[in-house]
Amino acid sequence: MERDEEPQRFRRHLLEGYRAIVEPGRYELAVLTNVDNRHIIKDQHDRDIYIVNFKAMAPDQTKKIVELFGSNDSIPLKDTSGLFLTGTFLRSETSEKNLPMRGQRLEALVDWVQDKDKSSKVLRVVATKLPEIKEAGYISVAELFRLKEEDHKGELDEIVHNFK
Repeated sequence: MERDEEPQRFRRHLLEGYRAIVEPGRYELAVLTNVDNRHIIKDQHDRDIYIVNFKAMAPDQTKKIVELFGSNDSIPLKDTSGLFLTGTFLRSETSEKNLPMRGQRLEALVDWVQDKDKSSKVLRVVATKLPEIKEAGYISVAELFRLKEEDHKGELDEIVHNFK
């Protein structure tokens, strides 16, 4: 790393928009980063799965992040790995053009699971539901402007609102 390059930092104020998940349930959670092919791993059945990072934390994660920040205003971005809730979905469940994007909301089922050292249970995302992708219709430019010229206000409003 060159002298001018500093590692990316995660700033404390960014936590304002994060969700605190304190009990099992179904939640609508915002995606933290765009999901792409860098987020693919193999599951225990050797299937390709995508990892999706959410803007949400469980109680054990909030304790860790408070310890990491201490009195600092920021921490290295690499230190935030594992501090936010993540979900998964099979690569076969979607096409690359429909992958979740930053800020998009997905349904996540959160439940108690055994932690890594098997000493206690922690809240984690156990299922992620991708939204149904709707196909939008196309506007007929010729029809749209023909109606404008003929002053068919009602029909024009319908075309603009329904995109049909």
